[in-house]
Amino acid sequence: MSRSNFNNFKRIRREENLVVIVSLLVFLYVCIYVLTQNIHGDGFVHMFYAKEIVKNQNLIDHQPYRILDIYKGRMKYFPISYPLTYHVFLSVLYLFGGTILLKISSAFFATLVVIVLYLLFRNVKWYLGLVGGFFGVILSSHRFIMVPLMEQYLIPSFFFAVLFIYEFYTKNKTRYAILSGFFIGLSIAIKQQGLVLSSSLILFVLISIIVRKKLNFRSSIKGLLVMFSAIALVSFLPLYDQIDRTGTIGYSPGETRLPNFIPLSTYIQKNILKSKFPIDKEGKEWLDKVIGYKLKELSISDTFRQYILFPAYYNRWMHYKDDINILIFFSILIISGISLLFKRSKLIFSLTLLIFLSEFTTTWFFKTRIHQYQQIGIITLSIFIVAGTTRITKQLKEYNKLLVPLFLMYLIVVLIVGWVTYIHNPLFKQEGRQSDEYIRLFKELGKFVKENTPKEAIFLAAETNFRYYAERNSIWVSNGGGGKIPLILNSKDPKIAIKWLKYYKVDYIFINLDQTKRKGVYDYIPNNGLLTYLDNSTNYFELVYAVPKEKPLLKLYKVKYKTQ
Repeated sequence: MSRSNFNNFKRIRREENLVVIVSLLVFLYVCIYVLTQNIHGDGFVHMFYAKEIVKNQNLIDHQPYRILDIYKGRMKYFPISYPLTYHVFLSVLYLFGGTILLKISSAFFATLVVIVLYLLFRNVKWYLGLVGGFFGVILSSHRFIMVPLMEQYLIPSFFFAVLFIYEFYTKNKTRYAILSGFFIGLSIAIKQQGLVLSSSLILFVLISIIVRKKLNFRSSIKGLLVMFSAIALVSFLPLYDQIDRTGTIGYSPGETRLPNFIPLSTYIQKNILKSKFPIDKEGKEWLDKVIGYKLKELSISDTFRQYILFPAYYNRWMHYKDDINILIFFSILIISGISLLFKRSKLIFSLTLLIFLSEFTTTWFFKTRIHQYQQIGIITLSIFIVAGTTRITKQLKEYNKLLVPLFLMYLIVVLIVGWVTYIHNPLFKQEGRQSDEYIRLFKELGKFVKENTPKEAIFLAAETNFRYYAERNSIWVSNGGGGKIPLILNSKDPKIAIKWLKYYKVDYIFINLDQTKRKGVYDYIPNNGLLTYLDNSTNYFELVYAVPKEKPLLKLYKVKYKTQ
């Protein structure tokens, strides 16, 4: 073996060893959090769906036990707003490994993100994808730790699609067209966001074929047809099922807005994205008033600051704390990173920038918080930061070697402060509604409900935990129904409350007193209405169960109509 070959062999082995080490670190990092905590938040909702699929041994048509509305005696259940592909995957994991396997799957997919990014960037600078993926997972901790979530499946699926688009573009082989089509179709079949992101990839391929600088036109057309066939094969049935259930591939209940610059946007909104479950104006108006974290306005400037400042503040909404020094620091890093990618590989540069711009536009148009839904944007941002760090440290080293450790120290301190403040402390302490004590109380309440109330009873209740452990139908205010429920919650007169409780045929009222402190979606109870007289109006309401016995947190009341 020649000396050059031997050196190449050593370099490849070193890279492979580092990939294994970093992947193991990511896997262990996520496991440390997920294995020590209960499944919580949106993850608990999705796990609920998977459990019901296993229980029924069939796909489900709507959210379990959740009533959307009752009108003239007709009950309508709350739809599932997504394709069921993801929930089928979850049900298989749940069937064979329960919640433990669901938790471990989060660590597995986080690790997969790092590996696929390494494969994508190894021909540019091998460590960009590896280190960028590592920091991307850390910055996205809230979504990887909250298990199981759709984003955990969507992110690696989408980046695999990007990888095989890159391979197709550079090698023009049919197998890469098939693989890219498969993962694009899978991304679309997991979540609507996958459709938006995948559209940018398809646009990239079409432009590449038209330009024809790298691709042979005839073979590329063949590859494109194969790719679209694979996309259709993977995504058709999940999308068809969703449209059959909800009438739209968009969010339901509600409406899906499209930017005006999209051709035929008005026609598409009215005919293709029209939901079977329209917005309930009364319910939406009340929710818009009480939801504490909903962004009312989001300018392009706000969106820019949200992304640039995110590495320092992680999940905090940046509008309230703009640090000009950090803004300038990360702006320079990101611009330097983008310029390095442009210099090294215009193809990789075009792909990553297109993905980031797609996420940026989605954030701005739909007024979202990037820590909730834009993890792919966060990860591409991490790539830019790592690339920018590489370029700046090299330039500083040429100017003055002492500046390099100062620069790196500042960057590391900023990242660690953000991690400790907004990731580690709140999650490590298991704060929130899924603490061990909460789960124990809900189990006790659920057991009582199943043993002492009719299966057909209707409960006024917002908690997913309640439906999961009690297995009873419940109704609450939402964008698509329950518009009269605020009249119950805000009422100062029990007779008025009874009138609207009767309207919804409610048999029991479930109260979690912590809901007076929350202002989340479908999960808020004002403490100056119904709660002021529930315990005192014994002619109308009867307390039938409360836990814990001293200073109850969860209460269950029976509604008494016979006195009316």
